[in-house]
Amino acid sequence: MSSFNKAIAFSFMGKYLGIVMQFGSMIILTRILSPTDYGIYTIAIVFVMIANILRDFGVTNYLIKEETLTNEKLRSAFSLMIIISTLVGAALFFSASFVADFYNEKKLVLMLQLLSFNIFISPFGSIITTTLRRDLHFKPIVLVGIASKVVSISTMIWFAYQGAQELTLVYGAITFSFFNFLFIQLYRPKNLPLLPGIGKIKEILNYAKYVSAASIIGELGSKSRDLIVGKHFDMESVGQLDRAGNTAGLFDRLITEGLNPVLTPYISRITREKQDLAPKLKKLTKIQLSIAWPFYAMLAIIAEPAVVVLYGEQWLIAATYLQIICIGSIVSSPFKPINAIFLGIGFAKQVMKIQIVLNLLQILVVLFFVTYGIVTMLWAMTLIVGMVRTVIYLHMIKKYLAISVTEFLSWMLKPVQTTLLVITPVFALLYAVNSNWRDSLALLMVSIFISLLIWLKSIWHQELGILIKPMVISLYNKKIRRIH
Repeated sequence: MSSFNKAIAFSFMGKYLGIVMQFGSMIILTRILSPTDYGIYTIAIVFVMIANILRDFGVTNYLIKEETLTNEKLRSAFSLMIIISTLVGAALFFSASFVADFYNEKKLVLMLQLLSFNIFISPFGSIITTTLRRDLHFKPIVLVGIASKVVSISTMIWFAYQGAQELTLVYGAITFSFFNFLFIQLYRPKNLPLLPGIGKIKEILNYAKYVSAASIIGELGSKSRDLIVGKHFDMESVGQLDRAGNTAGLFDRLITEGLNPVLTPYISRITREKQDLAPKLKKLTKIQLSIAWPFYAMLAIIAEPAVVVLYGEQWLIAATYLQIICIGSIVSSPFKPINAIFLGIGFAKQVMKIQIVLNLLQILVVLFFVTYGIVTMLWAMTLIVGMVRTVIYLHMIKKYLAISVTEFLSWMLKPVQTTLLVITPVFALLYAVNSNWRDSLALLMVSIFISLLIWLKSIWHQELGILIKPMVISLYNKKIRRIH
């Protein structure tokens, strides 16, 4: 198996195991914590995510894309991470009261101050993780992530039953960061310098400023709806919207977050070796869409039963939001890998420009339509931002990757066929019972299982099947050898 396939396998394995654990804990926690608890934490974690992007400042992308990593470059990157993390962590700690006053929610003060601890310790683990990613060594990253998540989930469940409310999620985040930092030290590369340096800081900043700006704008754009809804409505509304977004975001955690950590260094290697990118993008697009579109289409159809069964009746409002978000995700799915590919090529400036346009547009759309209600706002985001995103990315793909619009769209025919086949059993059942799914829950589960079988049969001879067949055969042969 190639190093890329091994990296993909370990990355996805880590994500899947982590998601299974997180999903199990979520089913427990959403029945103990209220939508308001999740809403307050959502506002806090948005600011922490922005702080995390600032403290990284594009340094990890610089280390991954750089053709030759010298000792001096590594030391300078480490120094830059420490300096920025200290400044950003302090800024988050001391600005907590201002954020709390803006949202009229005093609980945010302690939450943000506790979460700033994660920013301070992050450089000492992220420099190790980045060098492992660059070399496509994902096994230690996966092992560390799983071990840290086990401790974090155990901590959250314990605090939830102790009545810690919204602080339950804060303690879980801190526990995960601390143990991730602690465990990753066991896999520190021998050639990674211990001491910081300053020789290449200017060179790193010249590249990293574009990646950092793009990431910050991207985060603000993606989280603008939560921040603005929190100001215009209440924390329960934020919690319901966040639950819908997190449920739809399951695909990103299953696929995109498993793929992108491998994709950028892989594309960077292909670029250094002067290989043709078009065949790689074609394969990645078909693989992603053959999973993404059936997933989002199915989730949109079963939004209400999925939300009620998983989280309970108190989250029912989230089902309406979930349907619209899934439709928006179907529109954006073809372009999910593009930013990671452009970063791997070294087009950080182009990525920044795309992010600026799309996310400023999204913020403006949210600001304008939020007064008409959350449902109207979500539809406006789906239609307006989705259309503009499609036009921009098709232009960028044609300009920088020399792939025509017709050729790119032709890659989507098989995934469309697969999606229509997959959703048919469930759609037919819900139509037959007039959406009265509570009295037909067993039949609904059977139809979902039939849809899963149809999906497996459909993708087996497509690009995704071709990718996983060698892994399945290899595992089967190893099992046979053990038996004999």
